[in-house]
Amino acid sequence: MKFSLKEKSLVEIHRICALGWEDSSPDTNGVRVFSNVDEDSISFPSEKYEADSNSSESEGIWSEIRARKIATLLKNRGIDVIWEIGAGHGNMAIPLAEEAIATIPIEPLYSGARALSSKGFHSYAQTLDQLNLPDNCLEAVGIFDVLEHLPNPEIVLNEIYRILKPGGVLLTSVPAYQWLFSDFDLQIGHFRRYSRKSLFKLLNESNFKQVRISNLFFIFIAPALILRRFPYLMGIRRRKKASVPTSENFLIKFLTPILRIFLLVEMRMRIPLGLSIFSEATK
Repeated sequence: MKFSLKEKSLVEIHRICALGWEDSSPDTNGVRVFSNVDEDSISFPSEKYEADSNSSESEGIWSEIRARKIATLLKNRGIDVIWEIGAGHGNMAIPLAEEAIATIPIEPLYSGARALSSKGFHSYAQTLDQLNLPDNCLEAVGIFDVLEHLPNPEIVLNEIYRILKPGGVLLTSVPAYQWLFSDFDLQIGHFRRYSRKSLFKLLNESNFKQVRISNLFFIFIAPALILRRFPYLMGIRRRKKASVPTSENFLIKFLTPILRIFLLVEMRMRIPLGLSIFSEATK
């Protein structure tokens, strides 16, 4: 019997509840809230969500290519549901749905959780620890472009380790190379960028095993260096409230058909360099 994505999510929630967990009821916006989140403590510009509740990040080539990689890894493991921490407006949940992967989003900023709920997701406006999920209960957790926003990422990784089943998988992505750090990173709340070595070390120290590290988006390194890092080194700063670049950028949209071909080829070649570092780790 085939289930819709919404049905898959409900089956997953019912499975967790059968372990003794109690889900919260949705509010008037369909968002589930266990306890209030101090949004001022979240290292991400909430005005980015408030300014455009219909963010089109999910339509970008970046999200599309990464979603294909994630879906392939999950399907190879026989998994079709993933819990995503820091899901934003759905820049991964939406393209994953196109790949027949159901996502249960956990997003601490209410505006993001509300946007996801409006798109039919079973969304939580929470931090992971506030859900108090049972030990050893999840098969797959994703945390994409989030660890760099956390002053102490090992805290959330320890919680993920607790709730994953033995043999469960954690999928992670982070921005690459501290030498590319710029005011772009500062404006969107990054504490750091990562190397393959530093990400591996972080996951290993959080007890994850069989850590596989790869890179994505090699072709974006040079533009990031020229358009972000060099101006930053020269003392050129963006306006404080400048909008965060998204896939709506005209040039990226214009070049998307060509970029798609290059990125799909790049992914098959497994080039050990790229603007994003991706990891697959097992409990």
